Amino acid sequence: MVPALTLSIVVFLVGLGFWGIATGATRRMPGRPLLVATLIAEAELVTQAAAAAVAIAAGHRPESTGEWVGYAIVTVGMIPFAWNRARGPHATPFDAAVLGIVCLVTAVAVLRLLSLW
Repeated sequence: MVPALTLSIVVFLVGLGFWGIATGATRRMPGRPLLVATLIAEAELVTQAAAAAVAIAAGHRPESTGEWVGYAIVTVGMIPFAWNRARGPHATPFDAAVLGIVCLVTAVAVLRLLSLW
């Protein structure tokens, strides 16, 4: 894991988090730009996890491999659940806020991944 790249992903996720919370707080539905930006964040997370998996296969071992794998699964797996709900036909402003909160939680999990690396 490259620290500068990881921190840029965290900053992007925090920005998305505040955007989603602000959208929900102003009682607006999650819009297309928020959903597309969230997909970009998910692509970044999948790319980072794949690159880390390649590094692990090449011989690098995180401090606690089991814990690292658990956090990696969580970081890649949480956003799709909230995104699917936010883009659904019955989406509410609350779903935009939930998407924002999930992005903030994912940012914290990514920082934990970095600390375990």
